[in-house]
Amino acid sequence: RSGALRALAAGALLVAGAAGATAQQETAPDQSPANGARGPVVLGGGVPFGLYFPLAGAICRLLEGEGHGCVVAPLSDSEAAIEALQRAEVQLALVQSDWLAHAVAGTSRFSEAGPAETLRAVAALHGEGLVILVRDGDGIDAPEALEGARLSRGPDESYRALLSYALLEAAGLGTDDLAQLGIEDVRTGLAKLCRGEVDAVAAVTAMPSAVRSAAPTGCSIRFMALDPDLAEEAGEDMPGVSPLSLPVEGEGDRLVSFGLTAVLTTTADSDPAVVERVANALVTGAQGLARLHPALATITGEELGTASRFAPLHPAAGALYENR
Repeated sequence: RSGALRALAAGALLVAGAAGATAQQETAPDQSPANGARGPVVLGGGVPFGLYFPLAGAICRLLEGEGHGCVVAPLSDSEAAIEALQRAEVQLALVQSDWLAHAVAGTSRFSEAGPAETLRAVAALHGEGLVILVRDGDGIDAPEALEGARLSRGPDESYRALLSYALLEAAGLGTDDLAQLGIEDVRTGLAKLCRGEVDAVAAVTAMPSAVRSAAPTGCSIRFMALDPDLAEEAGEDMPGVSPLSLPVEGEGDRLVSFGLTAVLTTTADSDPAVVERVANALVTGAQGLARLHPALATITGEELGTASRFAPLHPAAGALYENR
């Protein structure tokens, strides 16, 4: 198993489908996204029923609160976001970190196009990470204890499965070390967990509390703890995957996790004044974002600059973070 699971995860992670951002936007000639100083900022968000779209709207509200115009362009996914940025149809867009890292490196589905050398990161926003739910009292307190267990981890190419494979390998386990791998959805997996038909359920989420609340009433379950070093190791060979700290509503502690990050992205030729304006709005308004949605509680002024893990920081954003 030496590296086989990690190789599978690194090569297939992008195929699993992104949660993120962008589509085409028509604008009048005097309000072209390439000329942000002459019109509103055009920010590419995701589809309206996802989390990226309201996040884009919340960022626009921060800008509007400081007297700057901003409009959201709904876009189908992160690949469309990257294309819209490269065609200057939007000035900024929300892109999932694995898509961004692959585009910058010219790997996976971006191998034919080659490295996207003009993409620049502006800010790291909320994360969506792997959590493992187990029954109280079952003694599964660490990933190593999953040996011989029945794990509900979703379809083979889902993010749930791929991140689970990476965690297993970091813990010295392979899929052959488990008694069973279930492909059901999270809610069905939780019902099976409560009936004793599986021993653990993997989920990828920005809101662990919402996942736990999906379990049947009266079922006593908890999150399996992850060691920070193990979380770091699990994602180290997976482009765009990094350690995360996920908020749990009603609890002071955060969950150690690893997974994907929403990255506000632009291009090297974007107006530095626009980039600085947006970055400053995020620095000063991060707490306000957290109040808009529980998933956004992970966004802090201190963490915005960690977007450099996935793409080079735009100089205007980097300078602002350094001088805070």
